[in-house]
Amino acid sequence: MKPDSVRTSIDIPRNLNRKLREEAAKRGCSARSLILVAIEQTVASPAPKKGRVRLDRPVLADLRKENEHDHSRRDL
Repeated sequence: MKPDSVRTSIDIPRNLNRKLREEAAKRGCSARSLILVAIEQTVASPAPKKGRVRLDRPVLADLRKENEHDHSRRDL
């Protein structure tokens, strides 16, 4: 183990472990390196915002126009 490393362990489902090992074999690398890349990508990416998703107003306006158009066609 490298001096600047920390050893840790996790329990993962057998089928996920099998898929991990298969993917590592396809890529010609170790399962450890795949796990490290996945962790690095997760930590580097910004966390998703919590709360409601905001839509642009034009999208909502377009939906309203479509609904008005549909209602007016029903009246015919």
